[in-house]
Amino acid sequence: MNRFLSRSIYYRNKIHNQTDLVGESTSDSSSQGFDNYSSRLIKYIPAEVITLQITINAIASSIADILAREIVGWCVFIVGIVGTYLYLYKIQKVRQNKQLALSVGAYIVWVIAIGGPFQTLGWYNSQIAAIILCCYTFLIPVIE
Repeated sequence: MNRFLSRSIYYRNKIHNQTDLVGESTSDSSSQGFDNYSSRLIKYIPAEVITLQITINAIASSIADILAREIVGWCVFIVGIVGTYLYLYKIQKVRQNKQLALSVGAYIVWVIAIGGPFQTLGWYNSQIAAIILCCYTFLIPVIE
């Protein structure tokens, strides 16, 4: 899983750098297509916050008290929601409300897909969570 996240961050940065170069180096009408499907998809997935979520949950999994572990899981999830918004708004300077909402939604879907605090709920199903993840990841570039 960590190797996947490292690759996700690498490709996200690579696509953003290519997008910046294309946007700066060309001024003809072909440069309008630089924000293609892949780069639009990548910019919605907050890999930094997901990495934080996975790391803290891994550390919290060693907490012996089940209730305390669940509370930490839900607190990390809520901090991740707020952190996703603030990270994109303050650090990445994202000002489009639709993009901010889709990114927060992407974070929520990712946490559901990896289990997080949701896996303690009776209705949680990891296969359905994976399907939701695939559908959301596919549809968010179309929504924009």
